[in-house]
Amino acid sequence: MKHFSLFLIIGLLLNTGCKNINTQKSQQIIRTDSFYGAIVADTIIYDVIIKNANPEDAWANECLKHFQHAALIDSLFYLVYNRQASAYDFFSEQALKVKDVQRMERENDFSRNRIGKIQFTERWYFDVSSQQFQKEVISVVLGYELVNDEGVVRGYKPVFKLQLNH
Repeated sequence: MKHFSLFLIIGLLLNTGCKNINTQKSQQIIRTDSFYGAIVADTIIYDVIIKNANPEDAWANECLKHFQHAALIDSLFYLVYNRQASAYDFFSEQALKVKDVQRMERENDFSRNRIGKIQFTERWYFDVSSQQFQKEVISVVLGYELVNDEGVVRGYKPVFKLQLNH
């Protein structure tokens, strides 16, 4: 019985000590150091499908039912054409001139409707006290559908990278 009590006391002390360490670490990591809160992702990159390539995919249809594809794509091109945002070649990172984007749009196989993916580069903030996430979009890359002979999307190629807020 004496050994059981000793093990119980040691176990409680270790358990309490671990909880304090974890609490201290989370408070240290999640500290407010900006207007939006703590930076929890200085840079994070992820893709979002914005056009359902398979009309029979009920889940994708549900996820995109409120998305306004043409409004977003037209707005991004508007920013480029009105020099309110800069477009860059995805691979070379060279700035594109408005006439370069216009030329691309005149190509026979190009259609804004075939832009099916967008890649975001963002900075994420989290404010513990308000339990709010804030996202700052740094750039977006538009992805153009590449289809095989049967019309099935086999991948995406970058149209251009758009730097925002710069």
